Amino acid sequence: NEGRWEYFKLKVSFSELLARAFSNVLRFLRDDGLLVVYYVAKKPEAWEALIDALWRVNGLELVTAFPVATESEESVVARGKASVLGGYVSVWRRRINIKPLDLDTVRDTALAEVVKRVDERLRVAGGFEGHTLWVYAYMAALEYLTSYYPVRVSGVELNARGLMSYAVTFAFEALLRRAGAEVRDRVAQAYLALRVIEGENGRVDSDVLSHVERAVGFDHIEMVKYGLLREVETGGPRVAKRKTFEVLAPRRETVDEVRNIYHYQRGKSPVLDCFRQLQLNALAKVPVNCSADIRREATNFAKALIELSKVGILDEDDVDVRTARVIVGAEWWQ
Repeated sequence: NEGRWEYFKLKVSFSELLARAFSNVLRFLRDDGLLVVYYVAKKPEAWEALIDALWRVNGLELVTAFPVATESEESVVARGKASVLGGYVSVWRRRINIKPLDLDTVRDTALAEVVKRVDERLRVAGGFEGHTLWVYAYMAALEYLTSYYPVRVSGVELNARGLMSYAVTFAFEALLRRAGAEVRDRVAQAYLALRVIEGENGRVDSDVLSHVERAVGFDHIEMVKYGLLREVETGGPRVAKRKTFEVLAPRRETVDEVRNIYHYQRGKSPVLDCFRQLQLNALAKVPVNCSADIRREATNFAKALIELSKVGILDEDDVDVRTARVIVGAEWWQ
């Protein structure tokens, strides 16, 4: 809180203070000991400070982490769900050896290792669905990346923020690879990421949305422009207002509902545009006007939705998933 920093006339950053605090704690940790941390924060900057303090400054690696499900009635976005930004119990240990990682040369191997770690966690802890599964994929990516130092991309050494960004990207890619799904269109990728990370009411707040921004490479303003989001008001007399967005996806399997969503997305992304046309064709035999190549990509997008539902990332009764089954079946007969 900048106001408190000014009031107490502090000359050091929160990140520096956190690093100093952990340095002091680590004086009492044996070389083979484990440090258990419970940390609660909503702002991405606060999580960057934690990763910086433990991974970069104090030479620790993440062993495992478990999200604490949000149960607060004041949480209109993540109520009752594990949140990517919230509370975590994490376990850290000292890195015994300095092992550099060049992601340009081992990216595919690194991604395969993250997928493997996700599978291992699911075998141990049981199945997870949707948003919670994404959180565990994110944890698996952080576990892998923090076991190395330094981590470089294009010859540049990643700081804590860069490391977290790569963890987000790896998490989404790992989920797609694990499901056997392939989507190349960036707007379609952003839409899938939003559907995975949205709350039960189809909304995301600005803090959670920041992770999607990092994964797909463009901000929420562009997502609004592409017809993927619209801002909504939340909060009330006893609840602080926060910037929240509705993910623009059909929630009822009706022609009017799909047309309403298509109104926002028409002409913004060739693949998503064609997919909405195919949905309308499935529901009401509306003619489809897409090139053969784009139609093929839109069909692959429909297959990705189906595969993500098969592994529990998306709900099998989701409107996009249900219509995707019809689309894929119709395309197969053609």
